[in-house]
Amino acid sequence: MDPDQNPYVLFVHTNGLHLLPYIQCGCGGPQEGITGAIWMQLMLASFTIFKTMFTFDVLEDFRLANLEFVERYAELWRLSRCWRWLKKLKWGGRNKTQESDGNTIGKVRTAELALFCPCCPQPGVNLPDNWKEDENKWVYRRMLMADGNFKADHIRQSTGDKDVWLSPGSSMLPHREEYTEFLQAAENIKTNTLLYAKTCDINGIVVIACLRHRCFAPGGVADLYRVSISRGGLATGSPSALTWTLQ
Repeated sequence: MDPDQNPYVLFVHTNGLHLLPYIQCGCGGPQEGITGAIWMQLMLASFTIFKTMFTFDVLEDFRLANLEFVERYAELWRLSRCWRWLKKLKWGGRNKTQESDGNTIGKVRTAELALFCPCCPQPGVNLPDNWKEDENKWVYRRMLMADGNFKADHIRQSTGDKDVWLSPGSSMLPHREEYTEFLQAAENIKTNTLLYAKTCDINGIVVIACLRHRCFAPGGVADLYRVSISRGGLATGSPSALTWTLQ
């Protein structure tokens, strides 16, 4: 505390760390507390204890800032995930307070925050309203391709189910629970099982992309678990990814 009983807070900026007293507005309006910090372009490392704050400039330059200092690295890594999530919500037109039009954070639909190829035909985006009446409407046909990488391993984490999923299924990857149910219901195809490391929980990845420009399709990226590799590998992952792509 300083002589005026204001708490000291560690501010992390692009030019270093600064331990300064944090003085909040005493008016009691909406710009107090967490909202006030965000209004001043400050992101809190904890939403319950005001001890460390990161400026928006640091989070924007996260790829450079994470190599410059070791102190508060864990907080910076966690906030970088929150920052990317908030940016996606902003680009997707999501607002926590807009209940009238339904554009709230908790109502994000599957693959709604993903950006698709701007050149591929998309109704309501780059196609005329009467495109179905065109004699040559086949030119608006969307062409997709599938490919897989069986070497993109992911080491099983000790945290397990304790990890927090900020926006499951809202971008390129499908919802984890729905994908797990799909794998459990998949037909068991007898084939030669590929070798995989027992320390990995994910042993590959399959992607649905546009054939013309190689851009990933929203909801068209699926992890290949050990069960999906033993049950047909790419033959199991591709239909599931294609299903979410066509939704």
